[in-house]
Amino acid sequence: MLPAKNRLKSINNREFGPLLKGRFLSIKRKQSDLKENRFAVLVSKKYSHKATERNKVKRDIFRFLERNKAYLTKKDKAYDFLIIVLTTGAIKSDNKDIFESDLNKILETINV
Repeated sequence: MLPAKNRLKSINNREFGPLLKGRFLSIKRKQSDLKENRFAVLVSKKYSHKATERNKVKRDIFRFLERNKAYLTKKDKAYDFLIIVLTTGAIKSDNKDIFESDLNKILETINV
C-alpha cells in the first residue's frame, strides 16, 4: 500500500488546478508545501455501483504508484494529485493494464 505520507486524506475537487486528460483517467494537481507528492483517487458510482469494484481500481492505481517510486519524490516542487477515473471510456473487466499505461503516459507528460 502507498505510504500515508503520499496519500491525501480529504479532497476538495475545486481546489485543484487544470485538468490533464487521458483516455481513461484525468489528473488534477495543485502545488504543495510538503517535500513529497501526494495522491488521491476518485472513482464515481457511475463506474460501478459495487464498492468492491471501485476499491479494487483504487488499490490497483495505488500499487502502480508504489511500484514506481519516482512519481512519489519531488524534482522541483511537490504537488497534490487527484486522479479521476473516467466512466465513459473505462472498461470494467481487466482494466489494470489499461489504467497503468494511461496513468504512466499522463504522469510522464507532466514530468513528475
